[in-house]
Amino acid sequence: MPATTVTTYISDIACAHSLKQVNETIKSFLVVKALEGLRRKTGGTKADIRAPIATTKNVSKFDKNLPKCI
Repeated sequence: MPATTVTTYISDIACAHSLKQVNETIKSFLVVKALEGLRRKTGGTKADIRAPIATTKNVSKFDKNLPKCI
């Protein structure tokens, strides 16, 4: 299960606890460290795989077509 899903579930639990005025155990040391470990284990954020637009090949295409656009 992704770390973001677990964080969402824990956030929902924290909201329910605050509505019922129960002590916040969500911010305990163990819960925080468990979430950090889960993020580390699952890789945290995903790598940005988008390709750059401004390559030399694409810029030369833009230069050729720019006078047609104006």
